[in-house]
Amino acid sequence: PKDAAGRLGGEEFGIVLWNCDADAAAAMANRLRMQFHGIGSAIEMDSFHCSASFGVEAWSKHMDYTSVFASADANLYRAKNSGRDRVVSGKGVLDASSNGDSNGDRPDSLFDNRSNVIAIPSK
Repeated sequence: PKDAAGRLGGEEFGIVLWNCDADAAAAMANRLRMQFHGIGSAIEMDSFHCSASFGVEAWSKHMDYTSVFASADANLYRAKNSGRDRVVSGKGVLDASSNGDSNGDRPDSLFDNRSNVIAIPSK
């Protein structure tokens, strides 16, 4: 299997990462979150602020797709409702205060991407 990403609906996306644990998935989501900050500069519209919120969950043997997706979705809404522009997993929160992000939180973002990330560890 290969990693995959797709639109779930509206502004929500899903990312499935194979042979990946929750920590690596959260780190990848945080790298993507930081890249969203540069979109306005890249298109020479510094007033155009973008941010991204991610909910991360690792699949385990006792979970089916519905439960792992529901957990990732719950983490996503924790990220969104606690100020957006952050990554939330069962292990905690990654945001501007936890990684030296000089841009700070972006509650004024015109666009906040929302994504669920599901990590599927190797067997």
